[in-house]
Amino acid sequence: MSEKIPFTEKNLKDWAGWRAFRDGKALFTRGVVEKVTYEHPLVTGLLNLGPRGVRSKFKVLDNGLVDNLCPCRDNQDRGLICTHLVAMGLEVIRRNADPARQEKEHAEVRRAEQLEKRAKKKYIQRVKKSDPHAVMARLITELDENWQEQVLA
Repeated sequence: MSEKIPFTEKNLKDWAGWRAFRDGKALFTRGVVEKVTYEHPLVTGLLNLGPRGVRSKFKVLDNGLVDNLCPCRDNQDRGLICTHLVAMGLEVIRRNADPARQEKEHAEVRRAEQLEKRAKKKYIQRVKKSDPHAVMARLITELDENWQEQVLA
């Protein structure tokens, strides 16, 4: 999301109207936008709404307007700019305004992946007896004489 985004919060307000903007901002504030990407001219995202979530997208047109491609009822039946578009747009603006935070989020994901790889190397994986790679094992633990004192310390 390093390229300059071609819309602002004011554009979102103008496209959606005050009511949809207000409700979309509430969705954004609640943190329902799980994933969002901007690859000109498309913004695509996943919102954590309902059991399966809502996958949505919109296209920013060269003339400064927007083409809403959201599968929601407001867009499909009524042709309105929906709250989902507003929430995703606000998230794109937030990420673009704070690239350091986005890089920090990416670093946290990479660190979690590294920790997961290390954990697999250090620990014995539990498998069902029927697994062809299952191995019978016995675990023996040896403690110092003063182990209870060490635990209390």
